[in-house]
Amino acid sequence: MSSASSSDAQHELPGDALSPAPVVGAAAPHSAAEKSLRSHIDAMIAPEILEAKEAFERDLPELVREHEGQWVAYYRRQRIAFGSSMPGLYQQCFQQGYHDKKILVRFVEEPFDGPCEVLFDV
Repeated sequence: MSSASSSDAQHELPGDALSPAPVVGAAAPHSAAEKSLRSHIDAMIAPEILEAKEAFERDLPELVREHEGQWVAYYRRQRIAFGSSMPGLYQQCFQQGYHDKKILVRFVEEPFDGPCEVLFDV
């Protein structure tokens, strides 16, 4: 599994877990169908997660400079914690009272802007 797919984790509604996570730095949808699909997916994602995603993308250059290789958690537009491991970061968030909130957890790394291949061994 690539680091991009294994490094993104979202604590959100079960139905949202099946939606593809937007890739930071990925090209914007070009066709009307792609734009419609993106709009439909965004409508299914909790507003707290969308706000957190926007904040993460906004902060990414600073995060890469100062916290590359760490995990970061957001609640809405607020950065709430950093951690060296995902389980440790979730534990920090829960200790801060975010156990019943929708939080976004991401691994801090340079965005990947190239093509992506997924290989399956069947």
